[in-house]
Amino acid sequence: TIALSGSSCGFMFYNFSPALIFMGDSGSMTIGYAFATAALWSAAKRSTLLALSLPVLALGLPIADTAFAFLRRAWHRKSPSQSDRGHMHHRLLDSGMSDRQAVLALYAICLVLAVGSVYLRMTEDLSVGLATVVIAIAVFVGVRALRARQHRLRDR
Repeated sequence: TIALSGSSCGFMFYNFSPALIFMGDSGSMTIGYAFATAALWSAAKRSTLLALSLPVLALGLPIADTAFAFLRRAWHRKSPSQSDRGHMHHRLLDSGMSDRQAVLALYAICLVLAVGSVYLRMTEDLSVGLATVVIAIAVFVGVRALRARQHRLRDR
């Protein structure tokens, strides 16, 4: 997992806007498989709830974005496979952020969740995981509020 994390960080350097390379489905599915395998491997050493909460917390942003996409499309009676501009990155772009700013905001949220997941693993205290989710949500809402304020000031 350390080697996978290091190689992913190296990849993100070249994938940052404007991207020079793209991962694609094969790479992202391989990384997802490695995360799932690591979660199952660690389940034998700790409680099941803790073992399952670590990858869910670390992957909280894509899981939440996907869940909200399905709920949003079901609410509007659209097909779950129909595309829309309701994803988090689209909303950040529509609020006036540049590509780089939106990516950095999402990176910040993912970093908070990943650090929280590592800390949760070290302390094995589930309240740490809940606090991390609250902090990540606060960072996301704060970034959106600052961007909306800046956008309103610029329009004046």
